[in-house]
Amino acid sequence: MHRTMQVWTFWLALLQGALSWLGSRRGRLRASLIAVALVAAASTPGALAGAMLRTMRAAVEISMYPLAQDYRARIRAFIDRIKDDPALLVRTNTLSTQLWGELDHVMGVLTREMSASAAEGAQLVFVLKVLPGIAAPPT
Repeated sequence: MHRTMQVWTFWLALLQGALSWLGSRRGRLRASLIAVALVAAASTPGALAGAMLRTMRAAVEISMYPLAQDYRARIRAFIDRIKDDPALLVRTNTLSTQLWGELDHVMGVLTREMSASAAEGAQLVFVLKVLPGIAAPPT
């Protein structure tokens, strides 16, 4: 059962990406009509398909490189602000920070905190990897 859910998650993430691409290329109305048809077809195995399309889970790996003398303090402050959000699972290691949560929420938090870090004055480099359709690991 768990493997079947992973396969559905993968295909639904792929479907969502295709719909986004279609929306940017063919106009919103046509993409919306295609989305309705595909969601109707995908919902055959159950409500899981529709629910996955409405709330896409994601994993994000981010690394921050402040081009400043006090880079460690700036990185720590960024991570601490992200960890304050109770809707996110956050894990850190020596190379990056991994976040899990609902895709729109994760990206909103990252946008807000990246802007706050940039406003501090130092030049920054952020490197992100976004994996839509990936649920949080067991705790």
